[in-house]
Amino acid sequence: MKIFILIPLLTLLSATISLGRIWTDNYGRTIEADVIKVNINRTVLLEFTDKKTKTVSFDTFISEDIQYLEYLLSRRNRGKLHPISWQKMNDVFGLAIWNDDWLWDDETHKVGQRLNMKFESKTAFIENYRAYYKTNKSMLGERIYASSLYGNEKNADSISFMFINTGDAPRSSFLDREQCQQRLLKKLENLLGKPRHDSIGKEYLREKVWRWDWNEQAIILSTGKNNYKKGREDSKYVVIKIMPSGRADKGGRTDRISYDKMKERALTCVLNRDNGDVLIENIPMVDQGPKGYCVPATWERYLRYFDMPADMYLLAIVGGTSGIFGTDVNRWDTIMGPIISSYGRELKRIENIVSFENISEYIDKGLPIMWTFSSNRLFQLEADTRSKFRVLYPHSNKINYDQTLIEERKNKYNQIWNELKEKKYKSTTRNELLRSMGHICLIIGYNKETNEICISDSWGNEYSERWVHINTMKRNSRSMSIIRW
Repeated sequence: MKIFILIPLLTLLSATISLGRIWTDNYGRTIEADVIKVNINRTVLLEFTDKKTKTVSFDTFISEDIQYLEYLLSRRNRGKLHPISWQKMNDVFGLAIWNDDWLWDDETHKVGQRLNMKFESKTAFIENYRAYYKTNKSMLGERIYASSLYGNEKNADSISFMFINTGDAPRSSFLDREQCQQRLLKKLENLLGKPRHDSIGKEYLREKVWRWDWNEQAIILSTGKNNYKKGREDSKYVVIKIMPSGRADKGGRTDRISYDKMKERALTCVLNRDNGDVLIENIPMVDQGPKGYCVPATWERYLRYFDMPADMYLLAIVGGTSGIFGTDVNRWDTIMGPIISSYGRELKRIENIVSFENISEYIDKGLPIMWTFSSNRLFQLEADTRSKFRVLYPHSNKINYDQTLIEERKNKYNQIWNELKEKKYKSTTRNELLRSMGHICLIIGYNKETNEICISDSWGNEYSERWVHINTMKRNSRSMSIIRW
C-alpha cells in the first residue's frame, strides 16, 4: 500500500523543483513537498510546486519525519509553521528565547532561567522576572539595559527588552535612540520581512509600533511614539516586546475581569495573621532599578494587581518621569483616569487621613492605597528597623507583655536601630538621595495591636513588606488614592 501511494508522488515530483521539506519513506526513497494540513487521523496533505496535492499516512515515512508530523499535529490549531525556525530566531536574536516554536506553553520560571533573569515575584495570578544589566548584554547586536518577563499562574505570556531609554541611560541623545531603532528595524526586516504598522495601548498609553508575526507570536518594536510622523525628539526609548498575536490584535489588552469576579478575587487576597496583621497579598513586585521611577513602578504594580497590563517605562514617558529627578505626581490623576476607566475601573482620591478607620475600610476589601509622602532618612530608618525587628522578635497576641518584657523588646529595637543607622545610613548613594525626596508606595496592611501600618516599595522583594508606626505615617503623609471597581 505504501508503494502504491508514493509512486504517484515521485512521478509528480520528477518534473518539478520544490522548496518544501525533503521526506524519506520506509524504503529510503526521498520526496520533496510542503505541508498543507495535518489531520487527526494521522494523515498529512502535501502540496508540490505545480500545486498538485496528495494525502499520505504518517506511517509512510521514517521515524524522524513522523516525529515532525506528530509535532505539527500537536500545534495544528496555531496555523501554518513559519519557515524561519525557532533555532534560527534564537541565533539571530542572540538569546535563548525559544525552546520550540511556541513560547506561551513554557513555564515562566524556565524562560526566566534560559534568559538569566532574576526572580522578581510570584503571586496567585502572576509570576515575573527582571534583569538590569550593568555590563554589556546584547540582543540583535544592540546593548540591552533591562529585560522583563511576565507569566500567568504557570506559563509565560509576555517579554520586553529595553535597549535604550532616558531612565536607564539619561545621557542618551535623540539621535542615539533613532539610530538604534533603525538598526533593529533593518535586522528584523532581514529576518522576518517588512513589518506592518500597528498600535498598542489605549488613551495616553497608545503607541505606534512596527510589528512582525511569527508562529502566532507578535514581535513588536517601539520607540514610545504615538505618531509615526513626529520627529525623533518624540522618541524616549527603544524596546522590543513579544506577546501572543491574539493579544496584540487587541492592542495589547487582556480580557477584562468582571466586576463581581474582581471584587471576589480582591477579597481572597486579604490575609489575617494570628498576630493581628491584616495584609493584602498577591501584589506583584516591580523593581524600579537605579532611577527615580517610584511612581511608574508603583503604578505598574497596582495596575497588574487589577489584571491591567502595564509597563513602567511607557508610564514614565506619558507621566513625564525623569530617571534622575523622578515624577510630578500631580498630573497622574489626569493621565491614569481614562486608562483605568477603559477597564471598567475608577481612580479615586480618598481623604488624606492616616487612621486605622480610614485605611482598614479599603484594606479589608483588598484595595491597596496609593500613598504619596515626604520620605527622608529618618522615615526609612524606622521602616527598616521595625521590619527587621518584626522578623527577629515577632509580636504575639498570646503573650502577656508586662513592663519587663516591654522594656526588653524596646532595648532590642533600639539596638537594631543603632546598628542600621551605623551600617546603612552613612551612605550617600544616588539611590539613598532619591529616597530622601517626595515618594510614593502602596499601603497594603495594618495592625491595630502594634499601632503599625504596612507599606510596600518598588525597590525589590526585600522592600515588599515594611512596617511603620501610624504616628510617623501621619507626620509624612501627602495624599491617598485607590483604584476601585
